[in-house]
Amino acid sequence: MPPSRRDDLVNAAVDVFYRHGFHKTNIDQVLEVGGISRMTLYNHFESKEALVVAALRQRDEQFRELMLKGADEAIDRYEGALARAVEARAKGGENGAVGLESVMDCEGGECGADEWVREMSLGRRKGVWRIIGLFDFHCGWFEEEQFSGCMFINASAAYEDAGCEVRGVASEHKRTVVRFLRNQCEEAGLRNPSRLSEQLNILLDGAIVAAQVEGQVSGNEIGMGDSGEWAKRAALVLMREAARD
Repeated sequence: MPPSRRDDLVNAAVDVFYRHGFHKTNIDQVLEVGGISRMTLYNHFESKEALVVAALRQRDEQFRELMLKGADEAIDRYEGALARAVEARAKGGENGAVGLESVMDCEGGECGADEWVREMSLGRRKGVWRIIGLFDFHCGWFEEEQFSGCMFINASAAYEDAGCEVRGVASEHKRTVVRFLRNQCEEAGLRNPSRLSEQLNILLDGAIVAAQVEGQVSGNEIGMGDSGEWAKRAALVLMREAARD
């Protein structure tokens, strides 16, 4: 089914609001990008805030799809890396633990040199891989040319009224990410999944803000993806501790 004029309008709003911000963007900019008349706008939305809400819901749907895709793709990628690490160790005549840094390419063993992931069943490992895949997804996102931070964090900062619908949609998006993380923590059999999922989400949000700020600093020697890598390493430490009996 071809997109409707409403779809065109909302997609244009997602693009313009994300790149230029909510208060800096006027409706004429959205209409120009979408090739839409003002009459069409008001046939579908009674105000700019209503359009912002629709744009956030569209962005949420897009993000969920990308999040799930990135998380699921990580399973095969890291299962393959784990198998290669085990095989390489066996060929070298070494037995026993395969450090997770061998699988994750972490330097200095900061992610933990024990074999806590290898000892898990495949079903439990999938939860770990999906969580790591979500951090990988963010690392790649930070390096995109059009990266301008999290649209939901930006919306929460732009709309200060805690009771407004914009803040409600932004909050629900964040709860969606936390629920996803909690489900993976439970699948992996990690202790205190509710608390751990909140901690992991804080790492993600912190990495997003750090990447956004780093990208705005002229001459910054830190790559925008670095904050994501550091957040991933911290997440691995938290998961390793939660996996211990």
